[in-house]
Amino acid sequence: MKKFSTVSAQFFFALALAATPLIAFQLNGTEAYAQSSYFTSRGCVNCHSTPVVATCAGCHQHSGTLTATKNKTTSYAPGETVTVTLSASGARTGWIGARLYSQTGAEIARSSGNQSGMGGSAIYPVVLSAPAPATAGTYTWRVAYVGNVNGTGSGDVHSEKSVNVSITVASAADTAAPVVSFTLPATATSLTVPVSSLSATDNVAVTGYLVNKSATPPAASATGWTATAPASVIAVAGSNTFYAWAKDAAGNVSAVKSASVTVTTAPATDTTLPALTISSLANGSYTNKVTLNVSGHASDAGGIKSVTVNNQAVTVNADGSFSFALTLVAGANTIKTIATDNAGNQQVDTRTVTYDLNAPVLAVSAPADNSNTIQSFITVTGTVSETSTVSISVNNGSPQSAAITGNTYNATVNLSAGVNTIDITATDQAGNTSSAKRTVTYENSNSKFTLAVVYPAQDITTRSSSLTLKGTVVGASSRVAVRIAMDGRSYSPAVVNGAFQQRLNFYRAKRYSISVTAKDEAGNSSTVYRNVIYRPVRNDDDRDDRDDHDDD
Repeated sequence: MKKFSTVSAQFFFALALAATPLIAFQLNGTEAYAQSSYFTSRGCVNCHSTPVVATCAGCHQHSGTLTATKNKTTSYAPGETVTVTLSASGARTGWIGARLYSQTGAEIARSSGNQSGMGGSAIYPVVLSAPAPATAGTYTWRVAYVGNVNGTGSGDVHSEKSVNVSITVASAADTAAPVVSFTLPATATSLTVPVSSLSATDNVAVTGYLVNKSATPPAASATGWTATAPASVIAVAGSNTFYAWAKDAAGNVSAVKSASVTVTTAPATDTTLPALTISSLANGSYTNKVTLNVSGHASDAGGIKSVTVNNQAVTVNADGSFSFALTLVAGANTIKTIATDNAGNQQVDTRTVTYDLNAPVLAVSAPADNSNTIQSFITVTGTVSETSTVSISVNNGSPQSAAITGNTYNATVNLSAGVNTIDITATDQAGNTSSAKRTVTYENSNSKFTLAVVYPAQDITTRSSSLTLKGTVVGASSRVAVRIAMDGRSYSPAVVNGAFQQRLNFYRAKRYSISVTAKDEAGNSSTVYRNVIYRPVRNDDDRDDRDDHDDD
């Protein structure tokens, strides 16, 4: 287009004459003319058909800063109309050809007007509209105008100036509920009923299944939903109606689908064991009684069929109580009591009781029998042959328990002035007892030392015709002389480092009384007694008889 006078800021379209070779425009008192030769001289004819009406659209580059705004600041639904307004700051006014391009670069809208094969005609602001993409996402569209590069009528009339606009498309709201299919067998014999079929479809995806006995639609947030379809349901005997539901991620819950099943069950099998209580010696007990009483009580909801003790039938009273006398054998006895109910269930009680008639073998290591001491207490030590308790009493006083380590026991007891009788008793687990006695004289006045006969430690019986008596003198502050008297004979063994010994001979079978007296230089004295029964071997003697004396 050629200008014949200064162009003002605003073009106004006045008149277009299709048949005349010249179109006149009123420019606020200044005229501009569009030449019909433009289509030929500018080469448009090479690409476009001859226009019916000439137009200035696309002829001017209006320059300026372009701005594109959308009709919404939020996201669009798929296919929703997007309206973009193109405006410019500092641009020349007049007709332009505007275009809207999609994210792929395809033209999706252009300005309307007198097209004439060369583009639409519009003025700023230009409003273009197109549907939003069908898929959720963020897209970049471009809006542009077409105009001459320099606005002089020369150059490329197709030059564009454009600006991008961002379009966000949100996913369409899911309002479609799943559709559920559900069947059960008509009858069943178990309370756990397998589901014949349970499936559901949804336009997006099924996220939960629920089967219950309520026809009230559940909320999507209710408890009981499972990610997979249940394979079975729990019924009751008789008629049952179950209701199945499905839901999707949007919280849509399907319409209900119901199914019914009738359950007929066989009578329940009794698998409960009867109750059995036993009153007898505890498992692992010992007894020296040959007869053991086994009492107890048996009960069961279905009734007790029988009670046996070591396979022997026991009479059960109406109240469930019973009592049975069992003869034990020497050693360990296994006692098995079985209560059987009418369904054949058995409750078994098994315990072991040891029948022991042998008394424990008790030995006293110290003190020696008939010994003297100047101390007000004395330690009693010894051994016991089997697991037992050992109690020690002095002068028939209250017994005290000895400490036991392995088969060795010890206890310290207090003495009274004068003669003290110490009783030692061992009791095994069966209640068998063995006893020993020691006599100890507590000399708390004149005696200044302690005299003890360490062998024999007590009165004994021996088949040997002699033995060596051994003793000790402890605590003497001066020289001590020892005199031993037996059967009218007297012996004076030397005391060396507090110890002495003397060989004694027995000439005929009888009881020999032995006295051992120690006296120091100050006249203090102490005496200990022993009795030895000499019983020589005869042809008619029982060779298995024990001899209290070990030959020296």
